[in-house]
Amino acid sequence: MTGARKALLLSGLIASLMTSLAARAQDITSTVSEFNSDTCAQVAKQDGEFAGGWLCSKDQPVPVYFAEIDRHQMTAFGADAVHHCAARQTINGFNYADTGIEWRMQGGKAFAALQLWSVWWDGGQMAEAKPFIVITKIEAGNSCRVATVSAALPDAMTQARDIADHRSQAFNCFRDVPSWLDGEGERKDQSTWNTPCAQTTP
Repeated sequence: MTGARKALLLSGLIASLMTSLAARAQDITSTVSEFNSDTCAQVAKQDGEFAGGWLCSKDQPVPVYFAEIDRHQMTAFGADAVHHCAARQTINGFNYADTGIEWRMQGGKAFAALQLWSVWWDGGQMAEAKPFIVITKIEAGNSCRVATVSAALPDAMTQARDIADHRSQAFNCFRDVPSWLDGEGERKDQSTWNTPCAQTTP
């Protein structure tokens, strides 16, 4: 190999390395938003127990889809989120989602959403609902749940952000099962519907 060819190869390797290091060096940041259902467009009609679905784009880093069926709500994130896995995922217990969202951002793009949910189980009342933080992965053409963390844990938000930052991007929506962290162990009646995600969309 000639000296010129070696120099060219070395230059290419250095450029590739610098690009890789720059990508890794991008800081993870957060931004917070809140969606208002009055400004959302209905994209799925009511059908029996299904109350309908709405897409909220105003003042959001990523469009927010939310829907409800029989006192169970779902949220997904993306322009075509009505077809995402997260649009069919919810907790077995009755629940509703808060309208505030913390977005985990890198390189100017949201890769995860943290959202507070209130959950109560059969035999209980809405007034007895317990708070949980749901971590949702956002990727091109899909979003899905990665974990649910009890907000009652002393380090709940720290755990939720750590999961979002270090687990969500490697999480496989079609193979992996979301974690449930409440300090009491996982029960079957607390599990997330539709996990892992179905391979096809409706």
